Amino acid sequence: MTSIQDICGTDSKFICVFLQSFIDISEENITEIITAFEKKDTESIRFNAHSIKGMASNFSASRLIKIATSIELCAKKKNMPKLEDVQQLINLLEINIQQASRLLEKYETQ
Repeated sequence: MTSIQDICGTDSKFICVFLQSFIDISEENITEIITAFEKKDTESIRFNAHSIKGMASNFSASRLIKIATSIELCAKKKNMPKLEDVQQLINLLEINIQQASRLLEKYETQ
């Protein structure tokens, strides 16, 4: 996994903005992918999985990239992804949100 300083440098303000953006976008993606799954909206599922994949690529988060890619490809074929895959994606995002929140607290105090 790529470190935050590899991505943002050592500017604490920029790191805080980057982390808050990650948290906000991830929370939005979780809400949207749950809603899309409930509505069986494969296009919205595909779009959000693609967004998550791109964001995860910034951090070299391979597990998140793998599951997001799998869901994206399934939805691209107009198929509904498995509930277990969507839940795994959400769980991984929530873990990453928690980690980003802890890092944000650390950098906000610097």
